[in-house]
Amino acid sequence: MTCPRVAVFSSSSVGTVNRFLPIVSELVLRKCEVRYYIADPAFERVIQHTGAAAELFDDFLGCWPDLLAEDADWFQRGKLPSVVQEHHDLERYFYALPAGVCLARRLLKLWEAPGAWVPSLVIYSVADLHPCLVSAKLGIPCVAVVSCFLLDRYPACLPDEQQSSWPAVIAEHEGVQAANMIAQDEFGTNCLKEFLPCRYFSRCLNIIVSIPDVESEDLEKPWMKELSFVWVGFTGNQTYHINGVFVRDANKLHRLPSDVSAVDCPWRMPLPGGVKILVVSLGSEIVGEGWNILHKCDSKPFTGRDFSRRVWRELVESFRGRNDVRVVMAIGPQPDAAEGLGKIPGNFIARRSIAQMDALSRASAFITHGGGNSVMEGLLAGVPMVLIPCSSVQQKMGQLIERTGAGIVLWKPMEAPAGAIAKAGQAAMFGESGASQRLRAQELGAKLLAAGGSPAAAEACLEQLQHRWS
Repeated sequence: MTCPRVAVFSSSSVGTVNRFLPIVSELVLRKCEVRYYIADPAFERVIQHTGAAAELFDDFLGCWPDLLAEDADWFQRGKLPSVVQEHHDLERYFYALPAGVCLARRLLKLWEAPGAWVPSLVIYSVADLHPCLVSAKLGIPCVAVVSCFLLDRYPACLPDEQQSSWPAVIAEHEGVQAANMIAQDEFGTNCLKEFLPCRYFSRCLNIIVSIPDVESEDLEKPWMKELSFVWVGFTGNQTYHINGVFVRDANKLHRLPSDVSAVDCPWRMPLPGGVKILVVSLGSEIVGEGWNILHKCDSKPFTGRDFSRRVWRELVESFRGRNDVRVVMAIGPQPDAAEGLGKIPGNFIARRSIAQMDALSRASAFITHGGGNSVMEGLLAGVPMVLIPCSSVQQKMGQLIERTGAGIVLWKPMEAPAGAIAKAGQAAMFGESGASQRLRAQELGAKLLAAGGSPAAAEACLEQLQHRWS
């Protein structure tokens, strides 16, 4: 049997790449020749560390109009539909199909060139259309990797009846219709009929990086019956995991050196008995790129700076000087991040970035924005969580975690009474509710580990090749 050639596609997102890297490493261990197609060179080194080759392929994430201006003379540029202008969450859905067919044309040209490297298997993030289309065109088996939560990932601005289909205002747009005709004529796929928006499930196999216990209660959707799903739990690990701070300049990511030693992490210092560690992480959408951007989540718009300082100041005021609490905070790369903190108390550790999985392994509670990776890492560490979501997606994740009993949610943290966030952190560390949440988080974390992780994902991928060759 020849060495399997595997092409991997994901967005240049730290959270997404962290889910893929361990799977890539497992495929390399199984003698696969893996090429990881990524838009940003900031990830080349960590990809190469797994033994895979990094191939730069620009997916124009967030810059879709630029791609369409270059490749799509058939796309009528102009104002976005009013509902898309009103709800920023819908912009990605609007551009997904037109941009996807443009990227598919580029990828097909790359693989059809004389002497080109062509994969025998394609693995892609379920939100990426172009690898799915090209795989169908060339008859290559493909596997979609579905991030932490399978369902409930549609924009909250959509009515319930539109949560399982393409929004009419998008599907009926002439540019989207033109893109769908190209997908049918050139790739044999009617995207508006065969897929959900930004959920391009594979007809071969879909690997869910989660467990049913963490998902929505309703997993019996009609469209799911025609597809194959494998639940593998959490695929991340500390060996192939990106820590550090990323900043964006000219739409390219640049990694800043970490200001925490990989050997002498402050949270590893011996502590007296009874001392609790509270980890606080608000995510790159807030402390990174979203620092100066307005966010709106069922409340008055606020910037990442406003949100962060609201949380940090309250925690400093509430836990300053406590002998029984150590607070570990990731405050991000912004030059003025620490200005709102004043003098940092001796029982606080504030860093641009932290090795979050390592810190959580020693934590008693976790205050988080509710990002998918952070929530999963909190469950794996078995710590009670206080979720303070600042986007509709994070709110939905909060609903799932609150339903499981592994944490609580402050639904409108910017409107919460003074002291409410600190009070929730106190209860998570010392209260009876925190104790029960800890037990539930530990139970779910054990199930996430038992589901198989990246080795199970790699084996499931390679089974697709065996089916093809048998």
